[in-house]
Amino acid sequence: MVLRRFFSALLVFSLLFGLTACGSNNQALNNSSNSNTAVSSNLLSLNSSQSEEESAVASFNEYPSSSSSVSFEKVDKIKDIVSYLKPSSSTSSVTQSTSSAKSSSTGVLPSSTSYVPLNYQETKAIWISYLEYGTILKSKSQQAFQASVAKMFDNVISLGLNTVIVQVRPFSDAIYASDYYPWSAYASGTVGKAPSFDPLKIMIEQAHKRKISLHAWVNPLRGMTEAETKKVANNFSIKKWHDTRASHDKLVYKGDRWFLNPAHPEVRTLIANGVQEIVKKYDVDGIHIDDYFYPTTAKSFDEKSYKLYGAGKTLSDFRLNNCNQMLKQMYSAIKKVNPQVEFGASPQGNVNNNYTSQFADVKRWCSEKGYIDYIAPQIYFGFENQSQPFDKTLKTWNDMIKLSSVKMIVGLACHKIDTQDKWAGTGSNEWKNQDDIIKKQIVLTKKQTNYDGFILFDYKSLFDLKTGEYKNNARVKKEINNFKVEIKNDVK
Repeated sequence: MVLRRFFSALLVFSLLFGLTACGSNNQALNNSSNSNTAVSSNLLSLNSSQSEEESAVASFNEYPSSSSSVSFEKVDKIKDIVSYLKPSSSTSSVTQSTSSAKSSSTGVLPSSTSYVPLNYQETKAIWISYLEYGTILKSKSQQAFQASVAKMFDNVISLGLNTVIVQVRPFSDAIYASDYYPWSAYASGTVGKAPSFDPLKIMIEQAHKRKISLHAWVNPLRGMTEAETKKVANNFSIKKWHDTRASHDKLVYKGDRWFLNPAHPEVRTLIANGVQEIVKKYDVDGIHIDDYFYPTTAKSFDEKSYKLYGAGKTLSDFRLNNCNQMLKQMYSAIKKVNPQVEFGASPQGNVNNNYTSQFADVKRWCSEKGYIDYIAPQIYFGFENQSQPFDKTLKTWNDMIKLSSVKMIVGLACHKIDTQDKWAGTGSNEWKNQDDIIKKQIVLTKKQTNYDGFILFDYKSLFDLKTGEYKNNARVKKEINNFKVEIKNDVK
């Protein structure tokens, strides 16, 4: 950690000296006071987190090969340079992150937008999911929504956080004005119906007013239910693919909803265009995706596309490659508009499950350029978890990162406070018996050589959405009081 910061500081000094010699007008962004998700908590508990931890109890392979095959006999459950200059003050310092595309000697961004993203040396973030919108946004007036967001972001600052990760595309829909996806029912109450205001615009304004960084969180593949999809206007790709699905598998029904199939170039292009649109239209500081990749290991999911594009690959390698291409295309699309906007992925904490269940090639993303700027593994385990203890899992992710340009921002499970973790084996009661788990995890996370921050899952686990106050739960309040002090301590 110390060496990374030393060389980063040395590199930044060299760059700044060079820019000064060329007459650059670039200035360091303002220092900020304490200010501030990955996956919807209810759905996470039912789908992602459950299959993740159930599988973890059975077996855990720390370093699965990305080329290893997966058995498909049964259907499993769903489930160059980034530099940071250490601030001299005790407050977090806003920094410019430059990826492979560099600024010119005149200090002008080589992109189609002049916005300089607000991102921090140490990311202290919280996830805000579409489930929060059900209370604060759906069918609400602009004034009511703005008041709720203002209260939420004030609470974010009160915890000592500096970043919010807000969900803007939960089900192939949009919580913003989009040319590629229909309006979400969580915005206006009806699929495809625009509200009288732009929710994302308001959230960005309220965040930046408080010097809070805002990353727009999208689910690349998860779609709507059948009933919802039928309401989508015919000009949208998802509706066209739905209506012509007999001839292809660009849209596949699994569980209770449709999923986009990343095997098709047209699908990957839609997803890339969707994130590029956000960066073009809005002053977001990052784009964030969660762990909803392939929803199943069943062969039937992509039989047509496998025959069309498989080219001798195993089904496992085929799917891993499809996700890799999807991320690369998203990354490239973002950087073409603004190379300083960060792109991050938040996969499951169980490394093995990423390969055998969801086909997310996380080792590659952490070791090869052009995929991500940060990895945010959902390490939703306690220290006493029988097969995935937090400390061991954290070290696995830390050691996986081979590029200095890839940041590690660890996802922590506030939604498990005061709950029984039935997938943790002998450690199932840890979250009910202790009230300083999150604090201890933050402390340990900060000691990792690749540490760059953490994300709390999620806002509604800590605050009552209606009152804006802490949840009426004694153990939650104790946890908050314990970890608030640690959050406000910057890494030295």
